[in-house]
Amino acid sequence: MAVSPLGPGPTPDAVGLQYRDNRFSLPSTAAGPIFAVVELLVLSLAPYLGSLIYHAIAVPSYDPPDQLMITVGVAMSGLYLLLSHSRGSFDIDELRSVSVSKPVVRWCLVFMFFALASFSFKIGDMFSRGATMTGFLIGTAAIVGLRWAAPFTVDMAFRYRLIEGRRTILLSDGSPLPMSIPVGDLMRTGFSVQGWFILPSNTVPDALSRLDRLSADVVRLARERRVEEIVLVADAFREPLIGDLIDRLRVLPLRIRVLPRTPETGARDHQVLRQPVTSALVVQTPPFTRAERLAKRALDVTAALGLLLVLSPFLVAIAIMIRLDSRGPVLFRQTRVGYGGSPFMIFKFRSMYTTDNGPVVKQAERGDVRITRVGRFLREKSLDELPQLINVVLGDMSLVGPRPHAVAHDRHYEPRVAGYAWRHHALPGITGWAQVMGHRGETPTTASMEARVAHDLWYIRNWSFWLDLKILLMTVRAVLKPTNAY
Repeated sequence: MAVSPLGPGPTPDAVGLQYRDNRFSLPSTAAGPIFAVVELLVLSLAPYLGSLIYHAIAVPSYDPPDQLMITVGVAMSGLYLLLSHSRGSFDIDELRSVSVSKPVVRWCLVFMFFALASFSFKIGDMFSRGATMTGFLIGTAAIVGLRWAAPFTVDMAFRYRLIEGRRTILLSDGSPLPMSIPVGDLMRTGFSVQGWFILPSNTVPDALSRLDRLSADVVRLARERRVEEIVLVADAFREPLIGDLIDRLRVLPLRIRVLPRTPETGARDHQVLRQPVTSALVVQTPPFTRAERLAKRALDVTAALGLLLVLSPFLVAIAIMIRLDSRGPVLFRQTRVGYGGSPFMIFKFRSMYTTDNGPVVKQAERGDVRITRVGRFLREKSLDELPQLINVVLGDMSLVGPRPHAVAHDRHYEPRVAGYAWRHHALPGITGWAQVMGHRGETPTTASMEARVAHDLWYIRNWSFWLDLKILLMTVRAVLKPTNAY
């Protein structure tokens, strides 16, 4: 049973499940790379096999250029990988559906590019047309065969727990799903159910308070077990309650799917789970792909470590100035709300006489008497933020992202500003789009916070590697000509 963080005792809406973990299971995210390696290996060998087979039949005495054909195969498969990866061709959902036409079209485009390059560089006479076409046909047949076999292979891997299903929290708006359904039956559908909750009925007097408790349990469990998505088995007639629940779960940067219960499946909810994922309504998706998160993290770690190394003498000098100017610690630590709504401890150079970190945190304002003499200079030049490079290295923050707010400010603004929870779908940043566009410093009104949140959400929706670089360059200009910094 799950225990609610909002009060003592078990949550009445949680369904207990016993799991038999398989320590040798690979995560579901491994299925795509494994399939990609197999497919690319076969395609790399396709031109060589085509040349070998064609010349064995047409010109038995001819010795084809084996090394050249293998090089061509590797180049063609590499281009095929770039086209396929950008289109999600190796995603687990794509592999579980028989999708042949699009991969074949990409292979045709790669072959056309190879033919055009051969013509442009006048090297076409190095290749036999018959051998080249045979290699192309072998590659096409391999793609068709592998793509047809992929769904059955993935389902078999789920069945024998060679691959762990997507870590999922299941929510049902009806009576509990039949407890006689073995967990392995759910595994075959691609789910690894980490938690199972029942929505309270609309007729229950304390439905909203129970919904608050349930959503808090879901958020806590999702963080503890590194959940990848949330699946809600829903009845359209309960739309208001479902909408309230989804709003409460927006803080989690996870995919949320709604599987509709129909008259045919309403009495047997396990059939709902066996529906293709394409029949689900996706009401929320993570803003960044795995590759985008990796690229952003690589930039963060590289730049943060480099800056800490280069600026270390300067950081020591600032620490000495703070100690000589006023009593108290050099570093100011405060709990902030980060990625997925999880709290973390932020580091800054202390710029005030006070170090508030409680249920009430007063924002700095112009002429604030709490600011020290050295602190005023540090805040004006944003030098007090430099210790946050440590947070970047630790993975709590990014160089660029929505600025993290104190817990007290999050609790105040979240129910007042639409879309506020979506700020937590990206790592908080030392600088951000809102800051370089002038929305930094104090937010004395709800309207000022709404403007900052609007810029933060625009950044999340339009993120690119180059946008991060642009914001970093704009930050340098903003530091040299500060506004709203006090």
